[in-house]
Amino acid sequence: MATGGGFWVAVRVLDESSINLLKTYILKGGSLFIEGEHTNLDGVQNEIDKLIACTGIQLNFDTTNGALGDGLKSITFFNHPLSIMLKREPLTTYNRGASLKINSLNAYPLISGNAWHGDKGNLLNEKKGFLGNYEVEKGDSYGNIILMAIWEKKGKVFISGDTTPFLNNNIGYNSRFISYLFEYLSNHSVTYNNYYITLCILVIICILMYLSNKLLIKYIVLLIILIIYNSALSLPIISMPPKTLLVVSNLNNDIDSNEFSHKSVTALMVHSQRCAIVPILGKIHENIKLASHTAIINPRMDISDKYWNEMKQKVSNGAKVILSGSGDNPFFSKLISKVGVSISNFPIGTVNNQTYFPCAWELSGLNPLITANGKIIAGEVILGKGKFLIIGDANFLLNEGLEPDHKYNLNNLNFLRNFYFND
Repeated sequence: MATGGGFWVAVRVLDESSINLLKTYILKGGSLFIEGEHTNLDGVQNEIDKLIACTGIQLNFDTTNGALGDGLKSITFFNHPLSIMLKREPLTTYNRGASLKINSLNAYPLISGNAWHGDKGNLLNEKKGFLGNYEVEKGDSYGNIILMAIWEKKGKVFISGDTTPFLNNNIGYNSRFISYLFEYLSNHSVTYNNYYITLCILVIICILMYLSNKLLIKYIVLLIILIIYNSALSLPIISMPPKTLLVVSNLNNDIDSNEFSHKSVTALMVHSQRCAIVPILGKIHENIKLASHTAIINPRMDISDKYWNEMKQKVSNGAKVILSGSGDNPFFSKLISKVGVSISNFPIGTVNNQTYFPCAWELSGLNPLITANGKIIAGEVILGKGKFLIIGDANFLLNEGLEPDHKYNLNNLNFLRNFYFND
């Protein structure tokens, strides 16, 4: 039975026996997950190209740069389950990696960059990772640059030209795709050939529809075609770990998707991983059923009654929800009032005693956990087996509150660990 494997950026030279062992493993049905990097950084291209020579995929000696900035912008998503999953995750991170070359009928591109530049590396620039000059010139490539690919025969080999999507600080942005990727690599029942089978079925049905003279039959056949097409493009439900943190993205457009920004939630999601909880940054209606922990940060719109009641029911069964925001935000005030909590109209300001609050607001109607000059600025409301943790600060859960300027606020992180992440 084939199992999933992995291969990170090469840090040592693989001997011939190791390469042959891995090739045999792949050809006999094993799955391999490989991450490359730009311009042969740390010798990664030398080692990976030797390892995957049997797949017909190669790393190019270049650095890919999107003309529209970092992330998966101006992308072609090919007709493959992994491509469809990537298309559904618009916050997927991608920085600078190597482009890929495909020379095999069993290898397929997953995504390619349209307005992307493949900057040829400089062999004389070893101290800076062989990077080129970032200018379009002879020897470079531009447009239709393959960024991820997969080889599928008896086994499977997934290759990304960049390590960025799989770094710890980016897991929360990409966890749904990563979970599905490893499900796909280890699942024999999901293959690319399903699309060919579906195509054959559709062709046969179209022929039958053409031969039929009855209008009703044509409508019925057309309906069957739509159902089959939809099922071909749909993905199975992703099985996430039992402990999952959902950071709700669609109620607050102030959260920055740039993982290094003060207004992003990278530190929160990395800290959840340290507490053995898998983070997801995503929409509440797509992920609420997966979440054991949910974070809503200074919402800019109302949550629907449907999802509020679903979240409340999950809390009563043992889930934990953290709500943070400011008193000048009517949507946050309305949200916490649903659990009997109110917030003042005037800020206390910065609090920097044991815990750091960039701009604290006084709360009332809850069990106090943190106070400033006798005023509650963080507390909890117990509901059944779970609880709501409420913080009177719009920035406490952002990088600005947990890890400003790449320095840990240990007291803030320990507060979350003790009162939110731990059982």
